[in-house]
Amino acid sequence: VSPLHWALREINAFYDLLNGVYTDYSFDFGFVAKEVAALKNMAAHIPNPQKTILIADRCYGTYGTMLALREKGIHFLLRTKDIVSNGILASYGLPNRELDMDISKRLTYHRGKNYGTAEYAFVSHTGSGVDFSSVDEIPISFRVVRFEVSPGKWECLLTDLPRELFTTREIV
Repeated sequence: VSPLHWALREINAFYDLLNGVYTDYSFDFGFVAKEVAALKNMAAHIPNPQKTILIADRCYGTYGTMLALREKGIHFLLRTKDIVSNGILASYGLPNRELDMDISKRLTYHRGKNYGTAEYAFVSHTGSGVDFSSVDEIPISFRVVRFEVSPGKWECLLTDLPRELFTTREIV
């Protein structure tokens, strides 16, 4: 293996915060990172998905990740780019302030007048991790929690944690 190949190595790992141990890992080699695919693969090995809250950084905050975790029954808390960036929340027109709000969309790979309303979110059918092989649209719901970490610096989280059990303050 060439030195450049080793330099392009990335590790994806699951760490159990309560027990202080790594529970799974995946190595990724090459120029294109495959974080979401690695996460989906490792999520299949979680022994008690209903008792798991997966916490992940920015590159995992995608529709594909949320759908895969929902399918496995795993709760999630995913850090994502702020609303003023080019990330998943950029097109939502969210207010530039602290918030904890529910979002419901219908994901589709179609473009056109039937899908051009605020009810829909366009997702590429290639490379997004969303499986449109048997449907034209997929409903998705999640919470967006946005909070200021220092003056003018914001963090955004995507989660499916129930508000009744996890308040905004607890999530922050």
